[in-house]
Amino acid sequence: MRLSSSVALLAGLAGVPVAGAQVPLGAYSGHAVRGRSVEVRAGASALRVTFLRADVVRLDLLPTLGTRPDSSFAVVQDTTSAPAVAVTVTDGSSALVVGSSALVVRFLKRPLRVVLEDAAGRVLTGNGGFEASGASRAASFGLGAGERLYGTGPRGADLDRRGEAFDVYNTQVYGYGGPEATMHVNVPLVISTGGYALLFDSAWRARFDLGATDPARLRFAAEGGELAVYAMAAPTVPAALEAYTWLTGRAPMPPRWALGYIQSKYGYRSASAALGAVSQLRSRGFPVDALVLDLYWYERMGDLAWGAAFPNPAAMVAELRAQGVRTVAITQPYVTQGSRLFGPLTAAGYAARTPGGAPYRLPNWWSCGCDAVLVDLTSPAARAWWWEQHAALVGAGVAGLWTDLGEPERHPDDMRHRLGPAPAVHNVFNLLWAQTVAAGLARDRPGRRVFNLTRAGSAGIQRTGAFTWSGDVARTAGGLSVQIPLMLGAGLSGLGYHGSDLGGFVGVASPALYVRWMQAGALAPVAHAHGNDNTATEPYGFGAEAERVVREAIRLRYRFLPTLYTLAHAHHATGVPIARPPFFADPADPALADDAASFLLGDDVLVAPVTEPAATTKTVRLPRGRWVEAHVERPALERAFDGGRAVTVDAPLERLPLFVREGSLVLLGPRLRYTDERPLDTLTVAVYPSPTRPARFELYEDDGETTAYLGGAAARTLYEATAAGDGSALVVTLGGARGTYDGLPARRVHLVDVRLVGVAPGAVLLDGAPLTAAASLGALRAGGDGYVYLSAERRLVVQVSGAVDAARAVEVRAFYAVGAEREPEAAAFAVRAYPSPFARGATVEVALPAAAHVRVDVFDGLGRRVATLHDGLAAAGTLRLALEGGALPAGVYTARVSARAGDAVPQTRTLQLVLAR
Repeated sequence: MRLSSSVALLAGLAGVPVAGAQVPLGAYSGHAVRGRSVEVRAGASALRVTFLRADVVRLDLLPTLGTRPDSSFAVVQDTTSAPAVAVTVTDGSSALVVGSSALVVRFLKRPLRVVLEDAAGRVLTGNGGFEASGASRAASFGLGAGERLYGTGPRGADLDRRGEAFDVYNTQVYGYGGPEATMHVNVPLVISTGGYALLFDSAWRARFDLGATDPARLRFAAEGGELAVYAMAAPTVPAALEAYTWLTGRAPMPPRWALGYIQSKYGYRSASAALGAVSQLRSRGFPVDALVLDLYWYERMGDLAWGAAFPNPAAMVAELRAQGVRTVAITQPYVTQGSRLFGPLTAAGYAARTPGGAPYRLPNWWSCGCDAVLVDLTSPAARAWWWEQHAALVGAGVAGLWTDLGEPERHPDDMRHRLGPAPAVHNVFNLLWAQTVAAGLARDRPGRRVFNLTRAGSAGIQRTGAFTWSGDVARTAGGLSVQIPLMLGAGLSGLGYHGSDLGGFVGVASPALYVRWMQAGALAPVAHAHGNDNTATEPYGFGAEAERVVREAIRLRYRFLPTLYTLAHAHHATGVPIARPPFFADPADPALADDAASFLLGDDVLVAPVTEPAATTKTVRLPRGRWVEAHVERPALERAFDGGRAVTVDAPLERLPLFVREGSLVLLGPRLRYTDERPLDTLTVAVYPSPTRPARFELYEDDGETTAYLGGAAARTLYEATAAGDGSALVVTLGGARGTYDGLPARRVHLVDVRLVGVAPGAVLLDGAPLTAAASLGALRAGGDGYVYLSAERRLVVQVSGAVDAARAVEVRAFYAVGAEREPEAAAFAVRAYPSPFARGATVEVALPAAAHVRVDVFDGLGRRVATLHDGLAAAGTLRLALEGGALPAGVYTARVSARAGDAVPQTRTLQLVLAR
């Protein structure tokens, strides 16, 4: 066949219409086997198939037999580094079959077409094709009925990208208040529920059409370069992420402090302002681990030198570090006219250029109104020179960098770089910068971990230690509402550390919006507050109520640090994200397939932030199974729900709705002011028992600072809980720590905190020996091993201390949990009160199966009635009554609720409330 300027390869399967003007390549004319690669020819063109792993294959279009594929920026595996693969080639009369133990490429010969199958012969993709037309390259694949498509980077719209079309070109979006089709991070990865994933390996400007034009076809088209497609056989979405991150590189472990709370603002204009912000946070009881300096640490963009307002940066950084706070500083790849480095940069030829070869000046740059130039980070010499200019930051002890504007933000098409024009390098520009930062820090701070907060990215940037965030979002409810979908979309693209400017960036936030945004980030992978100039971003800037609620939200994050850090290691080891879509817990539920209203923290904790500031309830779709509405600090309010349906729970402003799956363990740490304030010598093992689902959690620990974990310097501790189906016993095993690292405590106290325990246990044993009951939780904590049953909280707490590497077993006999109860509904008369303890007011809730006369009285500790909340008829349903505590002294109060329906005998319930000041 004679090739024209347009080549189409791998057209449709027989009988399936082909979209566009594709033309079959022609008949098979031969093949050549070269190890794990097979070159399949059709006249003067070919398709080369290379197995990198049994389940990962690379497909290269060779428009001519002499075509040289482009080098990959994204992929780190090749045939020299990948494991050996046994590849079979079977040549039949109608098909050439090239396969491994996991993936089969079947070429139909006349005309040459391709089908991807799994090892069992199930078709994964069909109706696929490659095209070359002039400089452009494209590939398309057929889609099956019901197939869902995930990945492509954070976008803020539906998690399932099928039916959408959008550009693949990193784009700064300022002040967005809703979903955007194309944003700062674009990853040309598609993960299908059909059992496969596809990485379209091109750095060029491109476009995805994922069934928008033809519902049965996905298509990727790049403006230039040669195109390789990596196909991965993946029966599940987590399996696809494992294969993709193996191919493009796994995220390293972050410094542990990076999982703490990070305070930022545009901007802290002086050293005294930076120190003052931290002083305020500390004095008001807020945990904090890092402070970010925005533009004002230098005089002009491109100086990369401390300004006059920071006369002794090393002393400032040291003073912050003495308070447990690291310093992070912003840097950009643009250098403005008049800055210290403008002349040296342009004279050395390290700036991006015009088509005529002169430095490309960008007029009216926003930070100065002057010209700016872009450092050509596609040049190795420019990258090396640029890193050397950061010596002042590194020397001052700055712990991490904030690499901003790396899309690049202004990047005209006619700008030229060492590796090509802007459309050829735009998408990988920030990846090259992130690699520069990682390599520079590794050289100048050997053995230390990298922190790089960055706005843009592409396939593979996760391996550099980058934390991405969602850019300059509007401080509106719409801006908040898209942040969970953005975070989940990032995780489904291999980017496990993604967050937002908590509180929003553009505009002014109401206290309620700020609170809800901070709660949404409290258990996200990254908790980074930020905002525009001259507005509050600190949690003490929105009034006393917001300050109180946000303080508790940030403290909750620090309680969850052992869990977050363990999930960070799982992300490093497998590519599975820390924050996961709800469908990970129940892939068979179609109602969860596109649900981004909540997120899983690991496998067993469901976080359901409220994104509408005025809302006081939250409706959550629960995966199948049994889930407990968890109140970490107020266990008396916990109740269980059947999953596989939507439930609505109360969510006043102070409440971040959380659910924990029955049959799970949640590892909680102590309250901390910063992550390395003390060793984790005390851990709470919160047990949510199930008679049908044994619980298991393996804690991961290392020193949190160095790269010694890569050599095995780490400890793992396995925790398990098994409950007998008849309620006769619960056994909680505390495995001893296996392995060690610098800083592992020699001894550890475990608080085994069993939730939803309906009655006092018959006996509690430690390693077979009976334990003594304590009089109170305070007495237990002050003493040695023992237990306490807290009836008002339906909670059993067992204290166990000993060597960190010693395995222990806690057995609870005559154990009965109330987890099997349904939540209070109008099907039965039930009462509850929350919160307790309360400071200003509490709610008494009465569930009525039918209309009734209801009286609710509140009595103090001496039996005196201090309030009658209701005395009259109430309709069937839920009656909510407010108890105001403002005029009452602190103490324990009893609410007595009686209800009489018609002539029936009255029913009475009592419950206690604690008023604390």
